[in-house]
Amino acid sequence: MMKKFLKLIAGSAIIFFSSFLLADDHARSYFVETIPMSLVGESNLEDLLNTKEPFKAWMENGGTKYNVVLMVPWAVDKSAAGSQTDWDVIWTGFSPTVQDYSETMEYYLSKGEEIDSIYNGMRSFNTRSMAMGRTIFQGTAPSGKTGVALFRTCSLNKNKTIENAESAMIGMASALKKAGSQGSSHIWMPGPGSTQAQQGTFLSVRTFPSISAWSESFAAYGNGDFSKEERAARATSDCSPMRMYLTYPHYIVAAN
Repeated sequence: MMKKFLKLIAGSAIIFFSSFLLADDHARSYFVETIPMSLVGESNLEDLLNTKEPFKAWMENGGTKYNVVLMVPWAVDKSAAGSQTDWDVIWTGFSPTVQDYSETMEYYLSKGEEIDSIYNGMRSFNTRSMAMGRTIFQGTAPSGKTGVALFRTCSLNKNKTIENAESAMIGMASALKKAGSQGSSHIWMPGPGSTQAQQGTFLSVRTFPSISAWSESFAAYGNGDFSKEERAARATSDCSPMRMYLTYPHYIVAAN
């Protein structure tokens, strides 16, 4: 497993949605790692979720800043998530900075066999990618429950900038909040490990603290008039259909 980690050190993309990372209403940057994993043999999601306590103990021994959320596809075209299409869950790691992530890498490289012994035979993976994320609109704080994340892959229109896209996204998020949505909005910029098709794109991400919060936002959107905000968004970028994941908090460092 250690050799696989060294081989796949180029990697990326995902995000939680915890108070440790998303603490206020201002733009907040963080580093994201995503690893699509396949469950092996008779293993299932419950088995992976049940590793929370030993993983917590291992992480606390290392003392590094690395949050983990397990993302399970609910309504997803898997081919849009990267080069690996045969996977069951995405291991998503978040660190406040690249330096914090590098400290977790170094800890894994020196002590990784200890935690790999728990996961070996449970899951496999052959790709990893990384991204820089930024919270541009903070909604309701995370609840610790199973949440929802919506992803769209976007390309900027001619003569438009990422600042233009961010402004349009904030406008939509603000209007949705007034209609009752609890969602937060983020932008992820793909980095090492991204596919060729992802070059020149960004990810528009909406996260919700619970499944019920997502359903309420969905209803608010369907019952409201957001044509002004939609025109502004379409003027800045061209985006793919949404991909929907359920999010399971696995290891969350307490806010300092």
